[in-house]
Amino acid sequence: MPFYGSGYVINNNVDMFIGELNTHFSNSMSNKLQIGYTRLRDFRKPLTSSAFPLVDILDGNGQPFTSSVMNNILYNNLLNTNVYQLNDIITV
Repeated sequence: MPFYGSGYVINNNVDMFIGELNTHFSNSMSNKLQIGYTRLRDFRKPLTSSAFPLVDILDGNGQPFTSSVMNNILYNNLLNTNVYQLNDIITV
């Protein structure tokens, strides 16, 4: 059972840079050099600033049937990714 107070928003920040150098050596030979960098930052932000309590609903035997709680593992999950790219294409 999702409750508003136990939810979060996933934020994605992406920065991408690429440089390209085209060289023409002759009518039959050219080169294209590409260098790129991608920076990806994923983080989560809770929907509310107040703490959300753990709510357990038990079955008839005292065993947990369902629970609702802010998942601190997912909430604090940070994903930082760096991707470097190098392409050198020679055409003859």
